[in-house]
Amino acid sequence: MDIEPKKPEMDAWNLHDSGDNNCQSFAEHIRDIFEYGLRISNTDSQFIFSTMPIANLTEMDQLIQDPDSTETDSLMELLYFPDESVQICLEDRIESAHFQAHDMDTILSHLMAMESDTHILSPPGQLLTTLPTPRSGARAFLQRLNLYRNLAPELIQAIEAAVDPEAATKYKVWLRNMTREPGKRDTQFLTRLFSYLAPHYQPRDRLIEFALRFLEETPADVELLQGLIQYKQRCLQHIQRLDRFESQRRSHNFETRVALGIREPHDDKQVLMQKVVLLDEIGLAIYNRNI
Repeated sequence: MDIEPKKPEMDAWNLHDSGDNNCQSFAEHIRDIFEYGLRISNTDSQFIFSTMPIANLTEMDQLIQDPDSTETDSLMELLYFPDESVQICLEDRIESAHFQAHDMDTILSHLMAMESDTHILSPPGQLLTTLPTPRSGARAFLQRLNLYRNLAPELIQAIEAAVDPEAATKYKVWLRNMTREPGKRDTQFLTRLFSYLAPHYQPRDRLIEFALRFLEETPADVELLQGLIQYKQRCLQHIQRLDRFESQRRSHNFETRVALGIREPHDDKQVLMQKVVLLDEIGLAIYNRNI
């Protein structure tokens, strides 16, 4: 018989605590999440079985309990990875708390003082094992929440004005998970982009995801308009290369192409054309012009 831990009461959070009380309250909710259960995703499950010396979930349980295994730390990193659904549940709390860098250690101390357990759930949600919450796992979990990344008020306002509350929370999580914290340049860019979006705009997720990846890949000293133009130029060059190869493919058989040193491009033309459309959409949103 499957055992399911009690679900934490997410809506009961007090969003007006401050200082150490705020850290204590947040630690209690993290404890509730651990006791409710951390579910292993199908992707993580496949990764675990393909890279670690285990063949099934039972052997994974044995590995968790083995203090001498060199694989345990890596496994804990995977088990204590907060997925997007968990982060979405925590986002309003994190945003309102305005945590500082030193608060993470305070939260961790409160959490470890509770001496709580963590339920580990299989991908279908069945209880796999229960273990005392390890400090290394709890720290990894908190670090991945990026607790003290605080978005600029004008960016928050633009997000909340552009989309419904559920989507707004999701996009805030995406921003919190960026590989680097948005600086002034990126904040202005994103504020204008969200201000451009209408509630009915589609495909909204794809546009935002593409814009965030563009910002992550663009060095901080590069002017963003120039970066967009160069990105579009690269896409168009790759499309031209694909068209040229298609013409050569029709004109020459495989052996002739090899003899002539013609290499087959590995780009996807449809993906490149979608990127061009998104780049033009961003150019109109931010700079009111085609790029």
